[in-house]
Amino acid sequence: MVSSRPVSARRVGPRARDGLALAVIVAFGSAVRGIGIGRYPHLIYDEYYYVPAAQVLLGQPPLAGAAGAVPGIDPNLASHPPLAKELIALAILLFGNHPWAWRLGPALLGATAPVCTYVIARTLFDDAATALAAAFFMAGEGLAVSLSHVALLDSISFPLSLGALAWAVCLAKREREGRRPALGEWMGQGVLTGLSVAAKWSAGLTVPVVWLAVAFGLGRRRTVRRTAAIAVAETLVPCAAYAASYAYAWPHGFQQAWLPHGFWAGLVQLQRVMLSNMWAFRFYNPGESAPWTWILLPRPLELLNWVVGSHEVLLWTLSDPLWVWGGLVALGGLGLRAVRLKEDPRAVGFLGLWFAANWVPWLVTPRSHFYYYFLPALPPLLVALGRGCVTGWRNLGRRRAVGWALAVVLLASEAYVLPIAAGMPIPLTWIQHAVFLPQWQPKPSPRPGRPGAG
Repeated sequence: MVSSRPVSARRVGPRARDGLALAVIVAFGSAVRGIGIGRYPHLIYDEYYYVPAAQVLLGQPPLAGAAGAVPGIDPNLASHPPLAKELIALAILLFGNHPWAWRLGPALLGATAPVCTYVIARTLFDDAATALAAAFFMAGEGLAVSLSHVALLDSISFPLSLGALAWAVCLAKREREGRRPALGEWMGQGVLTGLSVAAKWSAGLTVPVVWLAVAFGLGRRRTVRRTAAIAVAETLVPCAAYAASYAYAWPHGFQQAWLPHGFWAGLVQLQRVMLSNMWAFRFYNPGESAPWTWILLPRPLELLNWVVGSHEVLLWTLSDPLWVWGGLVALGGLGLRAVRLKEDPRAVGFLGLWFAANWVPWLVTPRSHFYYYFLPALPPLLVALGRGCVTGWRNLGRRRAVGWALAVVLLASEAYVLPIAAGMPIPLTWIQHAVFLPQWQPKPSPRPGRPGAG
């Protein structure tokens, strides 16, 4: 029997439901990232470096001491590129010098992470349920939520790099299907890639993944001219966007005596100084953790511990271990399914390389490490977890009770983690009875002294 409903109505229904579900997920992710960002009135963790830097860029007296501060010049010049501090400065300029203004950019950008994760999962697997599950996991992921509450470089560079990758994956798919995007779209994507690296160098670990997506998307029918144009958009354009983040030095060059006066010569020398400063930068911090522990029970970094009346506000860079382990297991299971051609080998291989590119390099760097460096490696695990959950649910048949039990376990574990990751006020009576694992305890100091910053 043929349905009496118009064909257009039957087609729009599922899309509307998917859009509504994604809107609910984004609203949830935005709420847990935005609520309480202005509650704590003082600087948190490395905000002691970046908020004063933003104030110096604006020519304002910094809240905390900034060594050798010169109005209009980034005092962190030899440590990190300037874009994240410029965005914090923009928020202060627009909304005033308030704690919520410092953290507004990270909260707003962090709220885009579930959408970017949805786009990547939908493009790779062409399945709405998988994409929605991955978006939900990203919306509630504890490490992403905690960093969205503080004005750190990673809080800005991560969503920018995730957005750049989502854009690249979409363009690559259209390219492969013969629906060639305009070169302006490729150039726009290249600008976003360059800006993510201009926020913090660690976003550069995602750049090879972007190139991988482009390589997957070019397909067989490509001209040398088209390939060369895309290559320029994905190499030279990001470099130009990165250089543009130093716009305050364009008119007159860098003013530091230890840099060449010319802009381009000074920029090149500055990158060398930054590399030598940051590659082997070591110091003691009680929240430091080795990269190999990040996939086990990593030591979270305590960003804030604030007692207010009968409540305590804890803000830890803490992921749900069950979500991380579930993502690793799901990624392995997808790999086996790809070998048996039950999953697209390209999609699964892309997830594996995406994860490796953002985790393996940290294993070989000699500098001090913190768990929040693992954040860019989490999205591929969350996409794999979403795909694994959807595939498992569809194959359970009459054993759906098993699926419901696993869902309850995953949600219950997140209900334990989320109040700590989101900096929610927790009754002291609950804190006193909470079980915090030994692996979460601060690292003992090898010698007396003041902890370093991350």
